[in-house]
Amino acid sequence: MDELRRLGDKPNIARGLKLTGDALFLAGRREAALARYEEALELSRELKDLQAQAQLQANLGNVQLTRGNLNEAHAAYAAAHERFRAIGDQRGAGQSLLALGNVDYTRGRYREAARYYGESLAARRAVGDRPGVANALDNLGVMESLLGEWDPALAHLTEALELRRQLGDRPGCNESSLNLGNLLALLGDLTGAGELYAGALRRAAEQGDGPREMRARLALAGLALWRRELDAAAG
Repeated sequence: MDELRRLGDKPNIARGLKLTGDALFLAGRREAALARYEEALELSRELKDLQAQAQLQANLGNVQLTRGNLNEAHAAYAAAHERFRAIGDQRGAGQSLLALGNVDYTRGRYREAARYYGESLAARRAVGDRPGVANALDNLGVMESLLGEWDPALAHLTEALELRRQLGDRPGCNESSLNLGNLLALLGDLTGAGELYAGALRRAAEQGDGPREMRARLALAGLALWRRELDAAAG
């Protein structure tokens, strides 16, 4: 990096700073990562490199989100989205919309989150980004469930699971199965919910996916308790 600075090679300095920021972020050194990303962003502005600016704004959003700075994260993701749109990068625009939705979900602003997820879904469909479509469908369906919009939630979560099956995305199938199972349980289809939870549990155990395995076990336990309460009330 010192040699690049001596030569005044700003494009490669900016790339090096971003890569260093990525490594620091993965190592959990958020403050150091933030400094590298900000320096790289300043250079990318000098170079008028909108693609680099968009990605660096997204990186800054990721850092701020992990620091719990939701306003700063939202502003960074919004700036990323503006630049991705300016250069016609639909995939990047879709990802930044998903990130904006995640911030609003964390804030408890479910209606706003659903709007961003819906826009992300449209952007990802437009470029044929099938994994991105599945992610947006899942997130949108969960928000609709929280908002009590059962019919669109059921449609979106069912489509997400089917798409993940087509893609052979087994971890994604676990996530979609848990989300759809939660909705079916709310709608009173305890048998359907149990089948989805059991499938997610089996796959997660095979894959060593501890967090989703635990979620599936808790969901099945909650379902069993619910059944006992219903049986007691009926008896």
